[in-house]
Amino acid sequence: MLKATYKTLTLLFTGLISFTGCQAQESGKQFFTLQKEIALPHVKGRIDHIDINIKDQIVYVAALGNNTLEIVDLKSGRVTGSIKGLDEPQGVAYIEKHQEIFIANGGTGECGFYNALSLKKTGSIKLADDADDVRYDAEADKIYVGYGSGGIAIIDAGSHKQVGDIPLTAHPESFQLDAKANKLWVNVALSPA
Repeated sequence: MLKATYKTLTLLFTGLISFTGCQAQESGKQFFTLQKEIALPHVKGRIDHIDINIKDQIVYVAALGNNTLEIVDLKSGRVTGSIKGLDEPQGVAYIEKHQEIFIANGGTGECGFYNALSLKKTGSIKLADDADDVRYDAEADKIYVGYGSGGIAIIDAGSHKQVGDIPLTAHPESFQLDAKANKLWVNVALSPA
């Protein structure tokens, strides 16, 4: 489990398989062990979503308030790169199959593909606005992006093209992908009455 603050990325790992009810909030701290704190020295403002390349132990941090994506090497415990010039980066996904990083920008709605090694831009898609949370289905090679006043875009990771759209009644604040059940579990903001 990863917990992030403005200037430090704190890594927490748990030995507990599941928490239930409010009791977990009160007693859950006993199951976490601080492993390492990693400074994000050039980051100002808040950070948003995070993804990880498990194999290479690299974490990708969407530094929304800093308009950057920070690349953090967990083995060395330091920032090894940064993608600058973003516009409120919110969602991020590491696409292992293509060795790419996908970044959703809330400010412009642009979603960019970047080579994970060179950090050079390899493609982009423009959504209506407020591109936010991202999920990647490795088996189907599809990226899901919550955006705007109510939608989830479906993007083919290989072709960098939008192949579908799921309309919603309001902005999806967060969502989880259940590929086995072929479902998305979406937290939709309340619609104005």
